[in-house]
Amino acid sequence: MSVRKFSTASILSPSYKNSKIWDGETFPGYFESIATATSTYGAVFTNVDTLPYTHLQIRVMPRDTAATSVTDFCIRFNSDSGSTSYRWHRIIGNGSFSQSDSFNTSFMGCSLIPGSSVTSGIYGVAIIDILDYKSTNKVKVVRTLGGFDANGSGFVGLNSGMWVGSASTQVTQIEVFAGTGQAVANNHFALYGIRTA
Repeated sequence: MSVRKFSTASILSPSYKNSKIWDGETFPGYFESIATATSTYGAVFTNVDTLPYTHLQIRVMPRDTAATSVTDFCIRFNSDSGSTSYRWHRIIGNGSFSQSDSFNTSFMGCSLIPGSSVTSGIYGVAIIDILDYKSTNKVKVVRTLGGFDANGSGFVGLNSGMWVGSASTQVTQIEVFAGTGQAVANNHFALYGIRTA
């Protein structure tokens, strides 16, 4: 990779105007698209332990059919649905109030998404980072930034959590889904890999 420090003088200098700033080679830390999915429920990504990445990221655009304004968008690893398999907490706000919560449940909440009482066509968004998912000496940690705007209402939130007791276990399967399991059609999911040196 070729990167050069620029000043105003160097930008104006003829010798730099046609100079290459980046040589186009990939480098540690970049994102690679692995898979995308559109479904009426959620998505299950399998055999992720065979991928050549250090971290994973999932980008989602979901909506739920639950008869409410908001519900949780969730994640599970390796089909583990034990009642206390995940610990997570969140900080959320909607412009009028803020709130923090912590949980120990059968899933890890990643973001609040709109339910059926929110105007049709409005979807939530979330970026979910899964760190060191193949490590056999670290508990698997997830962090998420997400929310939705419903034309004057909605939520934004920051969630983080861990898969309890996972220090010696690689993540082999990732399931992402709406909290009620009743997501609407055309929910979008995209999986990315992040390489490190």
